[in-house]
Amino acid sequence: MWWRFYPEGLRRIFVDRYSELERLESVKLQTMRENPENLAIIGLRKSGKTLLTKEFLYRNRKEDIDFTYMNLEEIMSSPELFSIKFIGKIAFWVFGGDQNEKEFLNLDMLSQKALEIKSNALLDTLKSYRAIIDSRRIDYSSLIKLAFDFPNELARGGNRKIIVVLDEFQEVQYLSNYRGLENILGILRPYFEIPANVSYVILGSAVSFMNEILGEDSPLFMLFNEMNLRNFDRNATHLLVRRFFPGIPRDLSDLIFFYTGGNPFYIKNICEELKNRKISKTGVKEAFIFQTLSKSGNIYKYCNYLYKISLEKAKGYGNLKAVLQILAEEQGLTLTEISKRMRKPLPAIKDALESLIRVDIILERDKRYFFIDPVLRYWIAYFELGIEVDELPRERDLISLLKELDEKFQRVSSELGKAKEYEFKAKLEEKFGIKLENYLSEDDTIEFDLIGRKSKLWYIFEVKWRNRPATYKDLKKFLGNVKSSEFSKKPKKLFFISKSFTEKALKFARENDISILEE
Repeated sequence: MWWRFYPEGLRRIFVDRYSELERLESVKLQTMRENPENLAIIGLRKSGKTLLTKEFLYRNRKEDIDFTYMNLEEIMSSPELFSIKFIGKIAFWVFGGDQNEKEFLNLDMLSQKALEIKSNALLDTLKSYRAIIDSRRIDYSSLIKLAFDFPNELARGGNRKIIVVLDEFQEVQYLSNYRGLENILGILRPYFEIPANVSYVILGSAVSFMNEILGEDSPLFMLFNEMNLRNFDRNATHLLVRRFFPGIPRDLSDLIFFYTGGNPFYIKNICEELKNRKISKTGVKEAFIFQTLSKSGNIYKYCNYLYKISLEKAKGYGNLKAVLQILAEEQGLTLTEISKRMRKPLPAIKDALESLIRVDIILERDKRYFFIDPVLRYWIAYFELGIEVDELPRERDLISLLKELDEKFQRVSSELGKAKEYEFKAKLEEKFGIKLENYLSEDDTIEFDLIGRKSKLWYIFEVKWRNRPATYKDLKKFLGNVKSSEFSKKPKKLFFISKSFTEKALKFARENDISILEE
């Protein structure tokens, strides 16, 4: 079974996620101690939730505990079909071994399996299932309750301890379209209220929607501990890239990190493409361009799918496309700025932005709007212009694209720095208990990213969130601006924030009493 569920090729590219594995290990231990807990793992699509879970299940495959896994997106259908597939998936994982999973997903074949297995819990459940679907008016609520009660029956009847993993859990809301299932989360609540010997791990890729499902207005509120799965940092990106190219220089993996934002799916596909090219900065850029702008590229296919499905789920197709095009050209705009560029009323644009936030395409930070995924932003910018890359483009076209790519990502780098500035503003205000603002001198010659006053002490911050380390010259310029400003003789505390620093920069900071904050 394991070679199908978690093939060796996937196992080879699993890296990092150690703290997340420890969190899952805690769920296992609590279940084995008959004190089960539920966990929700939330992250954007392609962030590695499923891979993480499969790695955990594989590592624990020999433990004295029953693990079950299913993707609700794959089995979602009418309540009749969903229920029998849910029951069949549970039975397959507990009893199936190396048998064919498909034989557990059909009522007649599953009934035969139940006789062979001699499981009273499965036989009784299938008997009840037949009674419900043979009635003149099918009670959908009873079907769903029967399915979700099956793990409990297995645990009670066989003295088992079971962890049920439900991938793409947000899809369960589809059942609310059927009679009697309008409050599907309320119907499911009793089965998540920590029954003896059964724990649930749910995975969700619709982040905003999952937050609603688990929020304080939901029947499932407080029933799940939550774990947010984020993209890789630079170190984890380097580890993954090294699985493809063991001796690759760090600056190339840093470049891949910069282009992908640490998304494991993007990293993997750029590395696969890079196998066909020279391992160099130009090769990385070419691999990114081909994967993102060529119809045969997996990144192109994913962005196209995400773009279309997001627009379908959101409301106001025309406004949505226009908003995305504007933000693809320039991020960090306010509602008013977007409204003026579109020449549309504020309420209509506000509705479009809220729809895009709900489907996890953009985010709002300090009343400004940004793409969550920089690669999707890049793809939309070209897709809307009708630009696609042929399998074998002319060299001059490729050179032109590479040059434009450099220019675009230099601009994106600057915008990321501005986005980080907003993020740091909120965190630093909370940390130091002060109000921070941007500063520009009256003669427009000196600018500080963030500045605030507490008692008689001024706090002055410089934010350089770029893909290269902050240098001696960066800090020297910052200190020079301070000395030339109105704050030169005032009591103050200086801070410099960057992803990393050169050794000379660190030495300069120590010698001049500048506090540094790194990634």
